[in-house]
Amino acid sequence: MNKLLTGRKRFLEFFKYNKTQETKLGKIPIDWDLVSIKKFGKVITGSTPPTNNKLNYGNEFLFVSPFDINTNKIITNTEKKLSKQGFNTCRKIPVNSVLFVCIGSTIGKVAISGKELTTNQQINVIVLNKENHYNFLYYQLQLHAQRIKRIAGHQAVPIINKSTFENLKIFWTIKSEQQKIASVLSVTDKEVEVLQKQLEKLKKQKKGLMQILLTGEKRVKI
Repeated sequence: MNKLLTGRKRFLEFFKYNKTQETKLGKIPIDWDLVSIKKFGKVITGSTPPTNNKLNYGNEFLFVSPFDINTNKIITNTEKKLSKQGFNTCRKIPVNSVLFVCIGSTIGKVAISGKELTTNQQINVIVLNKENHYNFLYYQLQLHAQRIKRIAGHQAVPIINKSTFENLKIFWTIKSEQQKIASVLSVTDKEVEVLQKQLEKLKKQKKGLMQILLTGEKRVKI
């Protein structure tokens, strides 16, 4: 853990900017830019194979819905899966694409494809071009998720259509810096994961203590 923190500290000390510029979204370094999401790659909206044909569904290919995007950054499994027939009716999403929920109450969820997969129509996917790094885009979309969610408004079914989504502005820098930034944030993710596991362990210990103390199974000295 200490090694991870030290590495991050050194990185943050190394990257200090004296010159900044004002943008509509706040200050950024002078050599960064404010760009549309589509600058990062091709934006694709998912689709759902006909549900009245059971042959479209099976156990072969991942079919991502907002339900599958939770605390896990990388999607490697889904509740529902497709057969080869069903998969062939959908837009195929390559590994290391970025998924963003754009319809419904969970607008703003973000994930990365860990395998070739497809998604339903509630999700827009950015298939990254060679000039950009998927991890950096993932974190950028996390940073701007609440702002994007507010754009959807308070409709009965909140929605950000593909055209609106791909033209939304986020921060951009060159790929080499994107990779370094994403590396530091990935280390932080690992630290959070370790702490979450420790928290879950403590919760289980507390539950066990409550069971034996609040039922009198074990007594405390008075």
